[in-house]
Amino acid sequence: MRFKWLTTIAMPFVFLFFMGCEGPEGQKGEQGEAGPQGPAAPEYTYLGDDANTCNHCHGENVSMWMGTGHHEAYDALAAIGQNEDPYCLQCHTTGWDSEVTYEGDEPIITPGPDLYGFDDYWPPETAEDSMRIEALKNVQCESCHGSMGPTIYDHSPTLNWTTRLISGEESSMCVKCHEQVEEWHESGHGSVLETHDMTIEEFNEEWNAFSSCWECHTAEGFASLYDSYWAAEGRPEEAHLIGCQTCHDPH
Repeated sequence: MRFKWLTTIAMPFVFLFFMGCEGPEGQKGEQGEAGPQGPAAPEYTYLGDDANTCNHCHGENVSMWMGTGHHEAYDALAAIGQNEDPYCLQCHTTGWDSEVTYEGDEPIITPGPDLYGFDDYWPPETAEDSMRIEALKNVQCESCHGSMGPTIYDHSPTLNWTTRLISGEESSMCVKCHEQVEEWHESGHGSVLETHDMTIEEFNEEWNAFSSCWECHTAEGFASLYDSYWAAEGRPEEAHLIGCQTCHDPH
């Protein structure tokens, strides 16, 4: 009987011990100050705007780019009256992905998948078209490093040092507009694998292991001799052949 009485008294305390005891909800506190406005998602895939977006973090590269032919590419066309020729515009503007062919003297433009490059606003028909064309003139950062939209976090550069793939297929983005790649194929830089009868895997295994070869026969090795940034990166497990970008810094 005594045990039953103790159990009856103890049960509520045991229940509170395991379940906790929650009192009435207090008054809601005052609303805090609003935080700063975050960056809005870009409306367009290609931003252009004379590389101002990139300049925030890559000012040194943008400054060097401003002294190159890429920065003056569209203006160079206008100077010789060819800024209305779509065949020329595809290599002198940013974001052009339409195919340009000719039927006689008449250009045939087959639209590409992107909707926000220079070609998608040319020739201009509205005020927005004119504004976008102005923003996408010349060969800007996004021409090689990929578009910055629809959000800046989608920007994913896919660059490397080489001028062709292991299979021999041309892979350099320079090839699209710079036909000198044929000269490269016939040079010592472009024929090193054939000259020494080796694959790119053998090239990395045999030559990339020796500093005396690495510094002159790989893109990364050559760059490390003259660029402190690449020197600090150390030697990669896989190196690339001497390609266009090794000597011709597009910035």
